[in-house]
Amino acid sequence: MNKWTIFGVLKSLLLVLSLINTFEIDAKTIKPHAQQNSSTQKEITGRVTDENDLPIIGATVWEEGTSNGTVTDIDGYYRLNIKPHSKITFSYIGYLSQRITVKSQKIINIHLKEDTKVLDEVVVVGYGTQKKGSITAAVAGIDNKDLIKAPVSDLYSSLTGKLPGLRVVTRSGMPGQSEAEIDIRGFGHALIIVDGVPSDFSQLDPNEIENISILKDASAAVYGVQASDGVVLVTTRRGSSGKIKINLNSTFNWQRPTIYPKMVNAAEFVELMDESNVNKGQSPIYGPQELAKWRAGGPGYESTDWYKETIRDWTPMQQYNVNLNGGSEKLKFFTSLGYLNQEGMWKSNDLKFDRYNFRTNIDAKLGAGFSTFVTLSGRRENKQSPSSPPKDIIAGIQRSYPVNKPFANNNKEYLAYNDNPYYHPLALTEKNIAGYSNQLRETFEGSISFNYDAKHFVEGFQPKLRAIIPPFTYRTRHSLRSLTYTTTISQIKSIMLAMLVLTHRVF
Repeated sequence: MNKWTIFGVLKSLLLVLSLINTFEIDAKTIKPHAQQNSSTQKEITGRVTDENDLPIIGATVWEEGTSNGTVTDIDGYYRLNIKPHSKITFSYIGYLSQRITVKSQKIINIHLKEDTKVLDEVVVVGYGTQKKGSITAAVAGIDNKDLIKAPVSDLYSSLTGKLPGLRVVTRSGMPGQSEAEIDIRGFGHALIIVDGVPSDFSQLDPNEIENISILKDASAAVYGVQASDGVVLVTTRRGSSGKIKINLNSTFNWQRPTIYPKMVNAAEFVELMDESNVNKGQSPIYGPQELAKWRAGGPGYESTDWYKETIRDWTPMQQYNVNLNGGSEKLKFFTSLGYLNQEGMWKSNDLKFDRYNFRTNIDAKLGAGFSTFVTLSGRRENKQSPSSPPKDIIAGIQRSYPVNKPFANNNKEYLAYNDNPYYHPLALTEKNIAGYSNQLRETFEGSISFNYDAKHFVEGFQPKLRAIIPPFTYRTRHSLRSLTYTTTISQIKSIMLAMLVLTHRVF
């Protein structure tokens, strides 16, 4: 076969392939794919505008049930290939979505309407409330439904990443220890107002909260110089007229520590220690024979993972709340009772936190334009922990050698000797060894205010008189710090022998 015959065959083959477009190779044959019918794909175009016929830039246009979609350009135009009879959704933030079933249309123009529910949403602003649609200042808010979605132990954590401009920095994750710092736009500490009274809200039950708003600029001026760095407004739930409603909420979830660096095992530790000594010009501490035994991991040469010996993989947290809401037009009430139990990460289970919350809000109309609002709240916090701070326990995990054993003679009743005796992680987490710290805190606060609606004299004039019950906190703290733990029998004998020698020399 000459080169012209080969050229002709290849040319014919390419012609066939160009007609087939695609093909697949089976075990023995080459067969073309079923050629895609052009009718299975359809191109639609159009423009997305608002009620004033102005283009909406970046509106989403997508085919339901698929990942096929696009966005509108700077003039509001779009172009999309879809399957026949598909359902197309047009959406944009702040507007009501529209859903269209495509039949024979090729050009689909859409007018999106504003979502009036978002614009009419009421947020707390200074001493009153406004609708979002009429606000020109920088105000952001979050309501009760979004707060209770994430089961966390304190409200500070639940606000992380949910409000624009609000930054929450948590210094400690210990149960019952809220050391979070709140600031707005990176400035100083924000002023926190709970029901019109400066207060802390970290340990409030999320089920008690109606909404939280943050005032970022001139909208916070009504609170004076203290609000120069912004204001966080917390509004608790009030009663509503109607039949009494009883709500019961309960959550149970598991928590785990963040990612922790993996430490070397015993064989790697021995190898690195010998390598370090050789690099210093000294003899190996263990030698190749001992290194081989640690690598084999036989009896007496087991590696100790101090992190797993000290810290639990998962810790439970449970939260319960029951609240009542109801009343008449003249008398409304809201009552809430909550309980939180959170365990710590130490395997000794000596780190626990319990919290009880209660709240009663009563609104009453006294007649002739007079009304009164009563707010009573309290909580009881009980934190039990070893006296050792967490930084010492983590330091003990990192300083303990993996060649050391956690227990003497593998008896879990007795702790073994550690090369860093004052940083033995298991001893530091045991309250019966390292000591304990029990903290009890009981807080009660409230307020009563009287309002008078003088609309018969001056429209919008409502003077208010408020009497505040300042936060009364009762604290008790019992602590005992010690560090004694049992060593191995051989070390006890050495200590006794040293005491005998010292006694003989002295006397």
